[in-house]
Amino acid sequence: MMVWLSDWLSDIIAVILLAVLVELLLPNKAMQRYARLVIGLLILLTILSPILRLFQADMSARLDAGMEIWNEQAMEKDIKMPSLEEIQSRANEIRDKRNQEAARITKLTLEEAMQKEIEQQTENKVESINVELVWKKQGQGEPTPDIGAITVTLKAPVPSGSVEQGETSIKAVAPVAVNIEINSIEVGSTTKSEPEKQAEEQGYILVNKAETIAIQGVLAQGWGVHKKNILIRQRTDQSVPK
Repeated sequence: MMVWLSDWLSDIIAVILLAVLVELLLPNKAMQRYARLVIGLLILLTILSPILRLFQADMSARLDAGMEIWNEQAMEKDIKMPSLEEIQSRANEIRDKRNQEAARITKLTLEEAMQKEIEQQTENKVESINVELVWKKQGQGEPTPDIGAITVTLKAPVPSGSVEQGETSIKAVAPVAVNIEINSIEVGSTTKSEPEKQAEEQGYILVNKAETIAIQGVLAQGWGVHKKNILIRQRTDQSVPK
């Protein structure tokens, strides 16, 4: 570095000495003016010679050397480019997450709409509705969610002690008819079906046939769900579900 710097300064000093010698040898002032212009250009080129040498060097060789250094550094850092299989796997994961989120929103929207429609048309108080979605693929397109099964849970009936006094007095008008109805219910209830037993074991009772048909009709008319895919049940007490 010091050798190159000394050579560069020597060139500048030599050009300046040459300029002084030429100015002394030229007698005419007009010629001295042109001589100063030429010598000034020579001094400028001498000063800029390091920059000119950079442009004169082999730039392609420098670029190749730089690329080799970069490749070596990349190999040292162990930069791993993802393969096509990894990219496709990542894309499938993103698609599955998107489908799951869409299905979750669809499920919540359906449950809210079904509960509102049942309460408006049948006057039953719905505790919760659980919609099970199934994925169906049509043709070459992506699978789409469809309603697989619906479980409608009605709120527990109001205890008999909370019935208004007016209703109690009305029932007292015909005590014989009431006793007959109670006895007939007790006789018929001695034999319970298997679904009724399972429902009672889980803290639920099956809804009577009229209400079942009404709720099934609402769901079938509004969402095209077959009645065999609909389970309607009611809580046995007023306890809050866990």
